[in-house]
Amino acid sequence: MKRNRKELNQIHRNPLPVELSVDTRGELPLVNVTNGISWLWLWIRIATLYFTSPPRAPKMRISLEDPGVFALRSEGDMRRAWNNGFFGKGTLSRSEPTFGARVSGQLKSSEAVTSERRRKRREFKELRAQFQRLEAEQRKRELSLEEMQKMEELKVKMEEVNTEALTFKDNEETAGSEDLADLEFSQLDPVEAFFLAFALEAGEVSTEKSVLNDIELLRSIADLDHSQESFVHRLSAFLQRYVVYHHYRSLGWCVRSGIKFGCEYLLYKRGPPFHHAEFGILISAADESRSWEDTMAVARVIGGVKKTLIFAYVEMPTLEQVSEVWEGKKSPRQKVMDLLQLYRISEMVYRRWSPSRTRE
Repeated sequence: MKRNRKELNQIHRNPLPVELSVDTRGELPLVNVTNGISWLWLWIRIATLYFTSPPRAPKMRISLEDPGVFALRSEGDMRRAWNNGFFGKGTLSRSEPTFGARVSGQLKSSEAVTSERRRKRREFKELRAQFQRLEAEQRKRELSLEEMQKMEELKVKMEEVNTEALTFKDNEETAGSEDLADLEFSQLDPVEAFFLAFALEAGEVSTEKSVLNDIELLRSIADLDHSQESFVHRLSAFLQRYVVYHHYRSLGWCVRSGIKFGCEYLLYKRGPPFHHAEFGILISAADESRSWEDTMAVARVIGGVKKTLIFAYVEMPTLEQVSEVWEGKKSPRQKVMDLLQLYRISEMVYRRWSPSRTRE
């Protein structure tokens, strides 16, 4: 069953899977500058917060599996990642990992909801056609008592069909549904996994052997690219995509993959359940030349789905600069921060100019 807006606002109230101090510790009391007791209460409250720290939520466990898949296996981690920022995609779902709920009969898929809505619409149209035929006859002659009763029945049925909520016809659990529910996991894009682990520190990526630090994670991601380029080149190519992702996430956008529209990312104001994406992001190096044929093809696709195309140009450092920072002696986290500072982003909004629509 589709959730209403109020329920969605409650489920997705946090834009990122991080805890704010105001949520875990509460707000500081208001102070009246002329009241000494209010100052005393403020200092007591600050001391309490300093000496007592509430337990933090555990980090999400992201497993790096063969062949290069970043997976969230825990049901709690999948829910947390999706509900707080729309990270990942269910491998057996369109986006939100709902396969387990669907096989157990607790939730209806979007495809089933659409099919049910169409069936209701057809039923309503058939009832309306019968009602309109009787109305036409009523204008020509006086209807019999049976025909008048039928009109009333049709009117009641139309109201019921038009306002009836979409519910399941069969809520019984499917045999073996518990085993089927465990088949799905949430798959993260490498930039999502790195953002959760490095930027938010809300997740930790591990292999079968150990938990990866920031530098080890970067190396693993760069090794997923099986091109013939050097390691530093592959590393720089990933960081080019990541800095754009990090840039828009830091501005408050919900960033999702835009591969089905021919671009790198889609920007949502809040998330897929609330609005359609407003922008499509196409990433290029600042000195990279792109053919007009490719540009116009992507622009046509993005414009056809009523989105705005943004060119994100990334000023890339030289491979020597990347290699120098990579081989430095700093801590893994500081080394990654130094690498990211080598990149600069500039944006250009593309809109197709149509003379027939912009004439004065």
